[in-house]
Amino acid sequence: MRTARVSMADHIVVELTKPARKDLTLPARVYFLTQHVIALLAAARMGHVSFAADVYDGSERGEKVYHTISTIGALLPHDANHKLDPIANAERLQGLSAWPIRIADFDP
Repeated sequence: MRTARVSMADHIVVELTKPARKDLTLPARVYFLTQHVIALLAAARMGHVSFAADVYDGSERGEKVYHTISTIGALLPHDANHKLDPIANAERLQGLSAWPIRIADFDP
């Protein structure tokens, strides 16, 4: 189990409880997964074609931060989905605009 809290403006503390109790201190610039998605969408809305970030996802025994680089494609209009094969339970996504994004992650 992992719990994260922002201790100060300059760092984040992740409290690891399994496999062993330990605190992991990360720089404040590190994104959690949801924060990363939000930042990617903001970059896409601003017209950026790439976005680099350090991301913590809790994998690798909870101690690893990945360097990521994302490429952001051109905005797909809301009616572009009609060209794709239907996906079960994805009806809510029909009619939404989207950006194709590819994310590559690297060991630090």
